[in-house]
Amino acid sequence: MPPNIEKKTKKYSKILINIRTVVGVVVFVLALSFLVYKGGNLLISWAGVSNSSEFLGYSNGDADSVSEGDADTANTVEKISSHATGTSEISASSSATYSDIQYVIFSFDGSRSLSMWKETRQFSKDMIAKGKPIHFTYFINPIYLITKETAKYVYQPPRAKMGASMIGYADSEQDVKDRVEQINLAYSEGNEIGSHNVGHFNGSKWSYDEWLQESNSFDSIIMNVQKNNPNVVIAPWTFNISEFVGFRAPELGVNNSLYKVLSLKKYLYDASGIRMPTKYPVKDKDGVWHIGLGIIKSPDLHSQLNSPSTTGKSNYVLSMDYNFWMMQSHVKNVAKKGTPLWNSFFNEMKGAYLNYFNKNYEGNHAPVVIGHHFSTWNDGVYWEAMKSFAEDVCGKPKVKCVTFKEYADYLNSVAK
Repeated sequence: MPPNIEKKTKKYSKILINIRTVVGVVVFVLALSFLVYKGGNLLISWAGVSNSSEFLGYSNGDADSVSEGDADTANTVEKISSHATGTSEISASSSATYSDIQYVIFSFDGSRSLSMWKETRQFSKDMIAKGKPIHFTYFINPIYLITKETAKYVYQPPRAKMGASMIGYADSEQDVKDRVEQINLAYSEGNEIGSHNVGHFNGSKWSYDEWLQESNSFDSIIMNVQKNNPNVVIAPWTFNISEFVGFRAPELGVNNSLYKVLSLKKYLYDASGIRMPTKYPVKDKDGVWHIGLGIIKSPDLHSQLNSPSTTGKSNYVLSMDYNFWMMQSHVKNVAKKGTPLWNSFFNEMKGAYLNYFNKNYEGNHAPVVIGHHFSTWNDGVYWEAMKSFAEDVCGKPKVKCVTFKEYADYLNSVAK
């Protein structure tokens, strides 16, 4: 080959190599950006588990106590891994012992929907009439006891502007009056009212003082509900602030500072954690019981949306309605009641709950913990599945469907 041709060939080869290098770097950067952006979903797919995520920003729509981007998925996977290998972040001072009673605990996060207050209360009354007693724990947000305008003067959330909220506000003062009535009725009927903080902010990075600030805001809004809504006459609470003894963190965002505040406020338990389904709760050194949601299996979960190659596999999911919604239809309402897809979602959730229950009922009787919201995602399929599950298990021999407080009182009576 002539020297000049050889030089040109080498020159073009170098240019080609440089172009390939640049293209490779660009592709790598794009791929890395995609992984960072989609990492949560990829981790969820890889681990088969999701934390409680909800819809971000102010909305007074169907979403109740819901703020998206809720879960730090990597942290969730790490937590699930640690539980699966038998380790725990909680330094336990005592633990529960084997029970001959199977406790099942049903709860709701939120409190906005007046129709769901009425529906859930009626279901409890109907079940009691059938000889299948059930009571609920309602983790409420007092942001629904003030209007948006009032919030600007009475609520200062940590690390956010005055009056901010992730989940909206009461529609009106009349709306507040009606909600107080429902909460009072629920309590008088034997249900428990617990705390879900005020504005549904993730406090996983809050300091002790910030947790205390939010907790004090919770108490203040509860105690001053009439003062904050002067244009309507609101019935007084039928319970004292001291009756709040249970807590679930928005977005399950917790840290050790929270537990110290819960101890200061004399709370009995925290329901924000996750645990393997047959693990019993533990009490931490601050005297707070940790009664977490279960990490449960569901065969063929969201198989309708996956390729045939993924059907037949078991998936792990937390025992909460939002997590089924995420896993089954990627936080989109795609199912209508009466359709094969709706029936599939119903059967998947109920089947997973029954598997969870049966394993514990036939085993060591660790508590079955179910968490839902006041939202009717996928045309109400998760609420319907919860009711059907409760119909099947409440009233069975040696089964008690109780509030968290009832169970925490039991734990304190048997703790070692």
